[in-house]
Amino acid sequence: MNIDMLRKALSPKLVKIEVEGVELYIHRPTLKATPECTSIEKVLVHCVKDENGNPVFSDSGLIDLIDVNEIDKLFAEQIYMKVLGLITVDDVIDSTEKK
Repeated sequence: MNIDMLRKALSPKLVKIEVEGVELYIHRPTLKATPECTSIEKVLVHCVKDENGNPVFSDSGLIDLIDVNEIDKLFAEQIYMKVLGLITVDDVIDSTEKK
């Protein structure tokens, strides 16, 4: 068994979205991040990435990232709803049955 291939196959898949003409990538939360995803801010911090899979938002004031608390509420909610749209029971069941 190739552990690296399995790790990659089981990692959350990045899905490209566009916000105000800028491409972002979202994914479902990992098992580790799921208990922390209790607010819009936390979901954005854990589930929004750039094209390289690096975080875009921070809630701890990291200079290289956008402070999630400073973005427009409407845009935050739009991104949040798109992440929630990735979390469906049907997707998980289909994925499990195909393997």
